[in-house]
Amino acid sequence: MSDSAPGTHPRVTVSGVGGIGEVVLARLLASGHPAGRLRGMVRTEDHARRLVRTYAVDVSADNGRAARGAEVLILAVRPDQAEKVLA
Repeated sequence: MSDSAPGTHPRVTVSGVGGIGEVVLARLLASGHPAGRLRGMVRTEDHARRLVRTYAVDVSADNGRAARGAEVLILAVRPDQAEKVLA
């Protein structure tokens, strides 16, 4: 169940902000989705810092923290990584 007010953007987490996930994140921002309603999930803190500098969105290497509060979770990881990310 969404707790976004009608007409607002949902809180979205992109899990796996690598090649495809970064494109998804960038397109969401370009389409007008507010950065404050987006979050990214990555494997390393170095990658997280680069994405924060580039897109000014919240990015974390902690899966639980990144997914917490998401109304939409976009899983952009390789199939062999999905189970670990969703655990």
